[in-house]
Amino acid sequence: MLMDLDHGMSTAKVIWFLYKILHVIPLYQRSNLLDQLLTSRKFYHYFFHWSYNVRMVFFYLYFFQLY
Repeated sequence: MLMDLDHGMSTAKVIWFLYKILHVIPLYQRSNLLDQLLTSRKFYHYFFHWSYNVRMVFFYLYFFQLY
């Protein structure tokens, strides 16, 4: 629910939280979560977000955790 709000700080904190605990989430749930985050609509929404913090945290999640 917090990710769907367009509030920059709460969205950035949720993405940062996912960045920190992604390795703890079970594989099936992690793959479902990443499928939802990396769909083209959501991916472009966060990658080109109006808030600098959200863009950078999403880039860190994408580049350092997934790549």
